[in-house]
Amino acid sequence: MWDDITIGKTSKSGSAMLIRDLPDGSHISGNGHEYWITYKYLGIGMKIERLTEEGKHLTKLLADKDEDDVVVKWLRDLSFEKLTIESLQAIFERKTEDAFRKGREYQAMEMRRALLMA
Repeated sequence: MWDDITIGKTSKSGSAMLIRDLPDGSHISGNGHEYWITYKYLGIGMKIERLTEEGKHLTKLLADKDEDDVVVKWLRDLSFEKLTIESLQAIFERKTEDAFRKGREYQAMEMRRALLMA
């Protein structure tokens, strides 16, 4: 999930601490080298190296304590700018699989409920 969008040279592993929760359910975490963003709008994850132009801009938004709406809009715009067709296809496939899995779980729950009532 973290590889949906990668900007700059980011690590394959490591740890990060939560920097900011956003009201849309997105989260920004970071360490000394990069930001890890769980962006709920598209259900994607991205890593941004802090030394890139995007990383510097995000650092400024966070340091200036910009309004949540400004940060969410910037993340949305950045996502649409950086997403490739291949990554969009992977996101759609992942979302479709999740929907089918949830549907099967719901059907199983309904069948158990029907059996318990019988």
